[in-house]
Parts: sequence; structure tokens; C-alpha cells
Amino acid sequence: MVVDYRSRILLYLCIELFRFFYYQFPINLFLMKKTLLFTLLSMLSSVGTWAVPSLVSGEETTIIDLSQVVAEVTAKNGDVLTGTPAVPVKVFIADGATVTLKNVTVGCLDENYDELYSWAGITCQGDATIILEGENYVCAYYFSCPGIQVGPTGKTLTIKGSGSLTAEGLTHGAGIGCGYLGSCGNIVIEGGNIKAIPGSAAGAAGIGSAEDASCGDITISGGTIDAKCSTGGASIGGGGDGSCGNITITEGITKVVAEDGGMSNEYIGKGYDGTCGTITISSELNHVVDGRVHTLTPKVNAIESVATAAVDGAWYTLSGVKLQSEPTAHGIYVKDGRTVVIK
Repeated sequence: MVVDYRSRILLYLCIELFRFFYYQFPINLFLMKKTLLFTLLSMLSSVGTWAVPSLVSGEETTIIDLSQVVAEVTAKNGDVLTGTPAVPVKVFIADGATVTLKNVTVGCLDENYDELYSWAGITCQGDATIILEGENYVCAYYFSCPGIQVGPTGKTLTIKGSGSLTAEGLTHGAGIGCGYLGSCGNIVIEGGNIKAIPGSAAGAAGIGSAEDASCGDITISGGTIDAKCSTGGASIGGGGDGSCGNITITEGITKVVAEDGGMSNEYIGKGYDGTCGTITISSELNHVVDGRVHTLTPKVNAIESVATAAVDGAWYTLSGVKLQSEPTAHGIYVKDGRTVVIK
């Protein structure tokens, strides 16, 4: 039986209605009570068929429409989260679950930083994998909380997929990682178009730890990443007076854009007065600096550069130098995107 949250409310009302009539009527109206009981039981047994479902179940997938959620929800393995909550709700990902975000908008509903909503946009309870589809925005609900709270120390959040994600912390909270004075496990990014924005106050990283906080290892092996920072925090790594584990960025990325943290002068690594483990950035990545903005992209060798150029009939050396005429010396050349060997 498929039952959504509105159906649950209806169930509750039916039960309360039965209790009211049952205990209010005299005992000699037993037959009336019996009839009422069977009527309510009939309603309860059919509610799953006539209620408009917000949870649509299949053999392996449950689509959770957050626009229908009015209470705390925990996404389990195989679930798909979609929609926008109408009210602030806690959204968890269960330990060990792989969950898809598909056109989700969560958080930032409370501009007054009400303590009633002191939680992250999405909280991972342990190991978790997020698959991105469509356009997603996840923001904290309360200041000093992260957009996405990674699981506890020793656990790992893996993000992949072809969709986009903007993850935003508030005040001292990281975009993806942990909040002020908090801690979290490892972060692995394998794909997606990801923008990570920390809170506006000083000390938080876009991806990693917040001020006076700690996170585990950070590995980025794919996707397009745009990581921001607040003053004193690195864009990827540690927050001010915080710490992070080892950081690894491989040549599998499409692009990584990161800002240095001002006071920390680190774009990837430790925050101001913080610590960080070993930083490994593939030698197969180009590193371009424009002011405080650092951009990493895969290197393109000379042959690839010439091979992808327009077909113009010209001859090129392997180093990409254009020749004035057809070469006569022995060697390997490139013409019209193909290598040619002259013996």
C-alpha cells in the first residue's frame, strides 16, 4: 500500500475520531460503535488507493517528493529526492545509502536564523553516495551549519552524476563538509557540476571544514568544481583554525576553480592557523592564476592540440609549430588532424 504524509494525517484523524465517538457514547449504543468501527476500518484499508501519493514506490526506487513532506524524512538506499519543501524539514540520508538528487531545492527558508531550524540542508548519517540529476540547490537552514553535512569521522560522502549542485553553508558553515566547531568524514567527488559556497562570515571552506572544525580526506577525480571561500578558509580543505586530511585532485577532472582564502593564502589546503594533510595535485593539470582565482584543467599535449584544430591543409610539427610548406626532412608531422610519418 502506498501512503503519503497527507494520508498519514488522515489516518491519525480517523483514529482520533473513532476514539472520541467510542468513549463519548453510552455503552448501550454498542451496535452504533461497532458500525462506526467497521466504517473506519474500511476507510483505513482503502486510504492507500485513493490518497494522492507523495511517495511513489517501485521495486528498487522510492521517489520522495519533498513538496509533500511536512516532517523529518530519511532517504534510504535507492531513493530519489525531488521537489522543494513547503516548510523547513530535516532531510537525512541513511548510513550506506545511495540517493539521487533530482531537481531538489532545500534550505535557506529562514532568514532570521531561528534556532528551531538549526540543521544543515541535507545531513548524511554515515557513508553516503549522492547521484546528481537535473539542477539542485542545497542550503543550510541555520547559521554556522553546512549546506550538506558529511557523515561522522571515518565515513565517506561520494558525489557523482551528470547533474548540477549548488551547496551553500550559512555564516561559518562549509558548503559541503561540516559546520562551526563540528567534524565530518571524507569527501569524494567523481562527477557533476558542483558549486560550493561557504557562509559569509570568516573561516569556512567551500568544500571541507569550517572554522575550528575538522574534516577527513578530500578526493576530486571528476566533474567541474567551483569552490568559494570565506576569509581565513581555503576553498578546498580546512577552515580557519581548523583541519583537514589529505587532499588529492586527479587529471580526471574537467575543471576545478578555487579562490585562495585571503588571510590563509591557500586555495587548496589549510585555513588560517589551521592544518592539512598531504596535498597531491596531478602533474597532468594546468594551473592558471588570475588574482586570487586558481583554475586547474587537464593538459592538452601538442599532438592533441593540433589534431583538434580546423582542417586547413597545413603541416605541423609534433610541438605544434606550423610549417610554411610540406616538410622534406625525415620525421613525424601532423596534417589535417592526422599524424604523418616521412621516411
